[in-house]
Amino acid sequence: MTKVETTIASGTTGVSAPSLNNHGRSKGGKSWEFLVSAAIVLTQLVQMIPYGAGINAGLEIGKRLGGTPAQSTWIVASYPLTQGAFVLMGGRLGAVYGHKNTVVVAGMFWVLFHLVSGFMKSVITLSIMRGLSGIGGAFVVPNAIALLTITFPPGKMRNVTVGFFGAMAPTGASLGSLLPGFFVQLLPWKWLFFFLAMLGAITFTLFAFVVPGEGEPFDKGGSVDYVGSYLGVGGLVLFNFVWK
Repeated sequence: MTKVETTIASGTTGVSAPSLNNHGRSKGGKSWEFLVSAAIVLTQLVQMIPYGAGINAGLEIGKRLGGTPAQSTWIVASYPLTQGAFVLMGGRLGAVYGHKNTVVVAGMFWVLFHLVSGFMKSVITLSIMRGLSGIGGAFVVPNAIALLTITFPPGKMRNVTVGFFGAMAPTGASLGSLLPGFFVQLLPWKWLFFFLAMLGAITFTLFAFVVPGEGEPFDKGGSVDYVGSYLGVGGLVLFNFVWK
């Protein structure tokens, strides 16, 4: 048998699809795959919770801060505004600096500004903090889904994880709609944001320790079109601002 025939017969090749095995994680088997899958899916769940929380709690929080209903709508709108606009930049930053690195830094950003939100004393400052935390959420989404497809080769596990990842958008928003009923009505409203910060800290710490990185960024040393990003994001923000 030639070397090529032996290789074919043994069912191995010199190249394998990107998967958990490429990162030395195969020893955990299926249980490790499920843990990695859950860690990725939870990032989507957590970053979607502020959508529903803002909708249900925004007006009441604004009232307690002395704002008018019109002003309080910015508490509702600020997070989805920046989360939707800045997602354009997230994927490119992940390609240049590493998808896992981007998710971890964005998660820290998300946690920090949710924590700071609990200390705000006006509608304007709270809306700004919500908007800044939305930028963190925007950078999490495209890079988490990229890591999902990098980590799991085509097959059942990838399909199931992608399905759950997509389902976390409405699930997270729905869960967020329930939280204000407890935190805003029964406790000082700031505890809603403290709770989100603690939940995010746990989730992104789990992600950092469990999910393998891609080894090396796909476009290491590449450039980011900051001017184009500014114009694209600025256009989306202005469009939403006008319609608001």
